[in-house]
Amino acid sequence: MHHWECRLAVLGLILLTGCKYDRVSSDGQIYGKYALTWVSADRFAYVPDKDAPFTFVRPGTHEEIRPKAMYTDGGSIPRELWSLRNYSPWTYGPAYLLHDWIFTAHDCPELPEYKNYTVESAAEVLAECMKMLMVQGKAPKSRLTFELIYDAVKTPIARQLWDQPSDCGVPMPMSATPGRFAHGLLRLPPDNGLPLPQSLPVEQYRIEVDFGPPPAK
Repeated sequence: MHHWECRLAVLGLILLTGCKYDRVSSDGQIYGKYALTWVSADRFAYVPDKDAPFTFVRPGTHEEIRPKAMYTDGGSIPRELWSLRNYSPWTYGPAYLLHDWIFTAHDCPELPEYKNYTVESAAEVLAECMKMLMVQGKAPKSRLTFELIYDAVKTPIARQLWDQPSDCGVPMPMSATPGRFAHGLLRLPPDNGLPLPQSLPVEQYRIEVDFGPPPAK
């Protein structure tokens, strides 16, 4: 296929997806800090800062979504696509973390504020954060990537995963340990029977992300 034919095919695909990009607001706000610690292959522990936790403020409603500690793989992007531009599991990391958190929290009795979320509304949160990251220059801007990922998180497969029991009953790393994130070592419990290292040197296996203080009201 010639280059011009590829471009026409891509343009047609964007038009067929309904241009959701234009209908999603980019006025969301993000602030706070979190740490990601490597646990095992493609698996990380997300831990919010104890004093300034990572928060996303949704556009319009101004609802604040503040994920608690959890295990995550970032975006559930098929491995075959990882080498393509914009399709790393962490290209739109904050949006993927929010989506992972809603998937985990929506059926947890101790988190009633998420019980009314659906596959569609969880996808809206991901889309809002993705577009905000794109518009603010924090992540690559691509209408095609936006449309494809937005549609992918609403497929029948996504609905099946939504209906499965979440990890809310599984012990998770806590953010309430001494110090900002942990005390020297981030101690992790075994996850779903998989033997994991019980402690990981923070300096070697952890990255910290800081989006700054809350916006002025």
